[in-house]
Amino acid sequence: MMRAVNHSRPPVSLSPRPLPPMTPLLLLFLLALLLMVIANLGQRLAWARWLTFASLTLVAVTAFVAGLWVSFSTPTIITELAEPGMDFKDQGFGLWLAIGGGLSFLVVLAAVTATLRQRDPALGRLFWSRPVQVTAIVLTVLYAGLNLAVSAAITDPALLTGLTGEVGMPEVAAQYAILVTLAFLGVGLGVRRNWRDTLTRLGLKRIGLIEFILVGAAAFGMVLASIVMGAVVMLLFPDSLAEVESFNQGLLLSFGSPLGAIALGLLSGIGEEILYRGALQPAFGLIATSAVFALHHAQYVNPGLIVIFVIGLLLGLIRKCWGTTPAILVHALYNTVLLLLALAAAQFVSP
Repeated sequence: MMRAVNHSRPPVSLSPRPLPPMTPLLLLFLLALLLMVIANLGQRLAWARWLTFASLTLVAVTAFVAGLWVSFSTPTIITELAEPGMDFKDQGFGLWLAIGGGLSFLVVLAAVTATLRQRDPALGRLFWSRPVQVTAIVLTVLYAGLNLAVSAAITDPALLTGLTGEVGMPEVAAQYAILVTLAFLGVGLGVRRNWRDTLTRLGLKRIGLIEFILVGAAAFGMVLASIVMGAVVMLLFPDSLAEVESFNQGLLLSFGSPLGAIALGLLSGIGEEILYRGALQPAFGLIATSAVFALHHAQYVNPGLIVIFVIGLLLGLIRKCWGTTPAILVHALYNTVLLLLALAAAQFVSP
């Protein structure tokens, strides 16, 4: 959902950081990759299964304790990251981080309980007691909690613009590359599945001319639907306009060219569809995956989240009917068209 925005850089400055802004997130992704490898080993080996549960417990407890520490310590790390005068809600950040850690711990606890009681056939068959599924749930909950925490902490839309504007193509490409790697490792490439079986499990296949035509029609329909739904949301909830425009402006600052829009659209289509629709949807279903997809787009933590959920549902239906490859192309074309429209509007309104 893109809106016409001013293409000039807003007067937002951030204090120097010892690490690039994407580095902590990339480090978390690398940790997720390691956990997924261990979890796949845990599908077959007892020691790896218990190592998975122990590692996830440590991660969950760390997130929970960190959330509490952020909520009650003064000054917090978040406050120190910004210059004086920046408006942050430290307690909101800590609360969502603690909630994510607490829910993750409960998931692991339930899985351990089911594993210890495998003499009960019903418990033994529960899919969420398996290491890979438990790891996927925990990582999903923690990532959603982290995104909600960041969104709760940022109360100044201009700051959101500045943060987004600091992220360039190398950081975005690295992030989506790790998402793809996480999807492939998550379904067991090299551990439980060979290359061909992995591609089949992810729904990746060649498509023909008819599918290409359907892709174009679906992307065009999604663009129209997004514009209509976005307009309705803005009319009903006008206060949400500032956050969406600030995020879109940050995107234009980083990828403010037609080539950049195409690259970002393609990267997001590949990375997100292979992970969400390719890896997660067959395991967790259409509705749950679409909800997770929406929650992981923290820049729209407002009524516009409904639009993202509906877009996720449409992409999920495409994956279910045609496969992941068409969903990738639809998503990429959809994002590219919206970015190009926003870029054209920004150029039109620029003095």
